[in-house]
Amino acid sequence: VITSAQAVPIVGSGNPVRVVADIQNMTGADDRLIGASSPSATSGGLYGTCACAAPAGIPTPTDWSGMAQFVPMRSWLITSGGTIQLRVGDGEIVLNGLAAPLMPGDHVQVTFIFANAAAVTVSVPVVASAS
Repeated sequence: VITSAQAVPIVGSGNPVRVVADIQNMTGADDRLIGASSPSATSGGLYGTCACAAPAGIPTPTDWSGMAQFVPMRSWLITSGGTIQLRVGDGEIVLNGLAAPLMPGDHVQVTFIFANAAAVTVSVPVVASAS
């Protein structure tokens, strides 16, 4: 179950956006979020601020901005009945290579890809960056 999903534009080439969400595993078995995609982007990936995940499945920020060691992540464990929270700077999905910048009020289709469960596609609202 995916809730609280939002896309936050990043200033930069390729018009990247950060996607955050709460993801609850209701499948009855442990699973992993292994990727994301969008028809609006050329690529999508999981990113965090360290090479290891915290027990709750969220990488731990390394400084006030959460960007000191921003690295690609292979996956995040979502235990059976558990929830992970993707947050800007902690653990997030980044969509790259958008044909045009997304503006607050727009929506982008994002497919969350899991190791075992079926992929889930959500219409994600674009919001303004908090900074």
